[in-house]
Amino acid sequence: TSATVRLFSTLLVTFFAVGLGFATVHLKFISPERGDTRGFGFFIGQVVFPCLVFKTVATATLGNVDLGVLLACTLGKAAVMAITWCSTFFFYQSRSPKGQRTLNATVFATFVMASNDFAIGFPVGRALYAEQANMEIYIQGNALIGSLLFIPIVMILFTIGGALDKHDKATTGLDEEAREGALQLISNIALKVALNPVIIMTLLGLVVKALPIFEDAHDGAPIEFVYPISDWFTLVASPFA
Repeated sequence: TSATVRLFSTLLVTFFAVGLGFATVHLKFISPERGDTRGFGFFIGQVVFPCLVFKTVATATLGNVDLGVLLACTLGKAAVMAITWCSTFFFYQSRSPKGQRTLNATVFATFVMASNDFAIGFPVGRALYAEQANMEIYIQGNALIGSLLFIPIVMILFTIGGALDKHDKATTGLDEEAREGALQLISNIALKVALNPVIIMTLLGLVVKALPIFEDAHDGAPIEFVYPISDWFTLVASPFA
C-alpha cells in the first residue's frame, strides 16, 4: 500500500471520529449543558491524559535522534506560543479583567502550540513512513518535550488565570466568598499547581525513568512496563490510540 493511500485512510478515520463527535453534540444526542460530558471530561482530563503523559516521559527512548530537529520544533512552538499569548493578553478584549485575559491568552496559545502528537502525530507518521524510516522517534521526542515543558506551562497558566479570575470577581463584588488577600492568592495558585495531575505525573515519570530497571535497555530500544502494568496503561490510554 502506498503512503498516499495509508495517509488518506488515517486522515479519513481521524476526521470521521471528529465529525462523529461534532454530530452527536449538534444533534443533541449529547448535551454538555446537561452535564452529559462531565464524567467523560473528568476521566480524560484527570486520569487518561496524566497517565499518558507519565507513560511518555517514563518510557521515552530517543536513541540517535537529531537533537537539532527537536530544538527547531521546540523553539518554533515556543516562539509562536509566546507571541500568541502576549498578543491575546494585551490586545484581545483588553478591557476585560486580568484573570479573564489570562485565561483567553492561554486558550489561544494552547491552540497554536498543541500539535496533538498522540492522537494524530503517531498515526500520520506510521502512514507516511511505515517501516522505511523511524520517524516516530521524532514524534515521540516532541511528545516528550511537550509533556515536560509545554503542558506544565499551560496548566500553570490556566491555574493562575482561574485564580486571578476568581480574585477579580471577589474584588468587584461578584463573588464575596472568593475574596482573599495577595498572600492567600499566591498560596492557592501554588497549591493548585502542585496538585495538578499532569504536573504530578510528569514528575513521577521522571522519577520512574531514573530507576535502575531501565538501565538494561540499549540505545534506541523501546521501553515497556512489565506485565500487567503495561496492559493497564494500554487500556487507560486507549482514548488516544
